[in-house]
Amino acid sequence: MNKIIFIPTWRCNLKCEYCDYFVNSESAKGYTLSAFKKDIKIGPELTWIEWVEHLSKYQPLLLEMTGGEPTVYKDLPKLLKHIGVESRWAITSNTLLTEQIEQMPAENCLAWTASYHYHSDDKFMRNLKILKDKGINVRVTIVITPENYQKGFVKTVEYMNEGFGINIHPLLKQGFDWNSKKEDKAIWQGMVELEQASHGIVTMIKEISDHWKAEHYPVCQAGTGKYFMAMPDGQVFRCYSQILTGKKEGMIETFVPNVSNEACNMDCMFPCDREIARTTPRKVVSI
Repeated sequence: MNKIIFIPTWRCNLKCEYCDYFVNSESAKGYTLSAFKKDIKIGPELTWIEWVEHLSKYQPLLLEMTGGEPTVYKDLPKLLKHIGVESRWAITSNTLLTEQIEQMPAENCLAWTASYHYHSDDKFMRNLKILKDKGINVRVTIVITPENYQKGFVKTVEYMNEGFGINIHPLLKQGFDWNSKKEDKAIWQGMVELEQASHGIVTMIKEISDHWKAEHYPVCQAGTGKYFMAMPDGQVFRCYSQILTGKKEGMIETFVPNVSNEACNMDCMFPCDREIARTTPRKVVSI
């Protein structure tokens, strides 16, 4: 099954200051969203019909949606109803757009990761229950920072009591160190203790790479030829790192196996010590 990280839109209905998809200023390992859009030359978003046509080439597929906020893409429910009966989908969403939530098909949904962002608590809970009633497997991710940790801990317990699994996501942003202050170390320890006391209900994301471990991939999949990232305008990249660092050489159409069987030699924002067959880009195009 081909795995496609699908970004239907970069638009978002929130502006979270701790968002770690793009850093606040350009650096060796990060881009601002505005600089990224300028350099990569993002075009107009494709229509849902165009996406159905493109994605049909890769069936069966596992479509993992992120953004931006995926549900801001108005026709997302229509798209998901036409990805193929053997395909599956998963999503990370702030889960605040009720009308979209109500229209999302439950068929073929593997998982819904609902990102709690300290906005509209009642609406968020109501939408979680709508998804649960549809039979969708919902897990809540809560970002913990030194400023919001008290409410974050309270919401963790609240959602646990409602029967939802929890991902505790400590702030993992460039320039911030949980070990720099005594009080921050105590907050980190509090997260560890919450995880330990939950009997498996709470998972603490201790490193960015834990996102991939949680998906049961023992090694990075970006070099297998069955994994890539699709942008809102149809551009294709080989992995998250190449998008979030604005590396145009990461743009691809198809892959050619490395006969040397060496690890990917492209810069990566994640630690990588995996020794598997990787791939090299053939040419820069859109799907």
